[in-house]
Amino acid sequence: MSFITEEGRKRLERVAVWLENGAKHIVVEKDGTPVGIISGFDMKEGIVRDDCGTVCCIAGAVCQFEDFDGDAQMGHPVVSFHADVFPTAVKLLGISQKDARALFTPRLDYNDASLSEELTRQWGMIYPEAAARVIRHYLATGEVDWDKFFEWEGEEE
Repeated sequence: MSFITEEGRKRLERVAVWLENGAKHIVVEKDGTPVGIISGFDMKEGIVRDDCGTVCCIAGAVCQFEDFDGDAQMGHPVVSFHADVFPTAVKLLGISQKDARALFTPRLDYNDASLSEELTRQWGMIYPEAAARVIRHYLATGEVDWDKFFEWEGEEE
């Protein structure tokens, strides 16, 4: 049973390595040519331009590493109807919508049309190492489990 394409696995592993290395400012190259700059990681942002390049979430990083130049660079969150980061990342990885929702938008209730400020704030607290661990666990097991690698505020053990 394959839950991700082989090319998608390579793309997600590239994001995991970047996160494991601290999600530092990086020049993205395609075929040896610089095509963009990723200046940081932020789970609450799809792709947002800053003075140095772009800040992005997991889905945004997948897209940015592939020289993506869509509407999402206008600063919409990954779940925004105006953003094309989410569907582009799903296509690039070859994963299911269910897995993508769990990986890119942890704890979001898709039956509720609103995105709470509290959830958005907590997404902003997810650090690169935790995101990398979630990705590695997903690649090894096919299961997205944020609770195993990130302690959500306001919850007791």
